[in-house]
Amino acid sequence: MVSANQIREVIFNYIQSDDADEFVLGFSKLSFGIAQHGDPDAIALARAVESQLALVHAGHMAIGGLRRWMLENAFKQSSTSSVAGNISKQEIPGAVPALGGAGSKFNLSMVA
Repeated sequence: MVSANQIREVIFNYIQSDDADEFVLGFSKLSFGIAQHGDPDAIALARAVESQLALVHAGHMAIGGLRRWMLENAFKQSSTSSVAGNISKQEIPGAVPALGGAGSKFNLSMVA
């Protein structure tokens, strides 16, 4: 069963590394079939992330906005504890790459 903490770990790794390819692979692996194989917190978090990815894909949100949303929402305490705990904005690398941008094997149309 997929937990929300597993999804938070993928998000945390993306925030720390800026590796969009790893984020897409990790998140897709966890979110595929989440309604059948996830706990309620994981289902809610996966759907929320997917909705934000759709906004980026449609051009209604920049990557920086997605990263801010991830920080502000993905690590809130739920009925399960957070993998990353409370991370500070100082821990986030300054560069914000385009998810699915130049050099990436993936684009947002693959996950949205």
